[in-house]
Amino acid sequence: MLALDYPLATTLTPSVATQTVGVGGISTDSLSRYTVPIVLPAKTTKITSLDNDLHNSTEHSPKPISKWNYKEKRLYHRINSGFIKHRGINPKFLTLTTSSRGSRYDLGRHWSALHMRIKRRWGDISYIKIKTSEGNGVLHVLLFGPYIPQRWLSAAWDEIHNSPIVDIRQIKNRDNKRVSRYLITHYCVGQPYLRMSWSWGWVYKGFVSRWYLLKGYYGSKALRFWLRHLDGDIIQNRSFVLHPDGAFKRIVDVELA
Repeated sequence: MLALDYPLATTLTPSVATQTVGVGGISTDSLSRYTVPIVLPAKTTKITSLDNDLHNSTEHSPKPISKWNYKEKRLYHRINSGFIKHRGINPKFLTLTTSSRGSRYDLGRHWSALHMRIKRRWGDISYIKIKTSEGNGVLHVLLFGPYIPQRWLSAAWDEIHNSPIVDIRQIKNRDNKRVSRYLITHYCVGQPYLRMSWSWGWVYKGFVSRWYLLKGYYGSKALRFWLRHLDGDIIQNRSFVLHPDGAFKRIVDVELA
């Protein structure tokens, strides 16, 4: 995605031109070396936000979860769990690209460097990120955290990864299931993702093992107990006690304590 120097809600007039643009909100003087051919359609086009895409999309019922493969279902569960844990907070969707001067093999290491800069400058974030094989390599990051200026992100990512094209937008739609399906349908289905990972704060450290614990005990009813767990309930049965922060005790451990 190319983040140009106009707001996402502005209307573009018909034109065909080669322009030097300020990538990520940086002035053309400081980035005059980036000449980007921009071909605008014959009809007026309105750049929309992710929320407008969700609202206006004719794909009200994307590919049913029942037809997703294992990786897609797993990703849906991980994304949706974080949404529920951060219920009531609007997430942000960040896309980091790789230019011809960068390398997809450095994405993981360079993301760690960017994350540290964000933490020092703006505060910590909770995130889940997906590495895809689009272009030269792309990171899609869904995050909860403080406001981070797009201009700052573009300059930092260019310095770290030699790739200034960065897009970040806030998602105001709080229908976590719909947003999760939208992200998977538009960014994962049909273009295999290479890896996903998340911060400890996305849910809590080790939350996946706790999910499998509930699956092993409750079987097909596990999801009901998982949602209760994410909502803050203590899950207790004859075998174990599971607390909202992920703390886990087997009953025999409780009796011996």
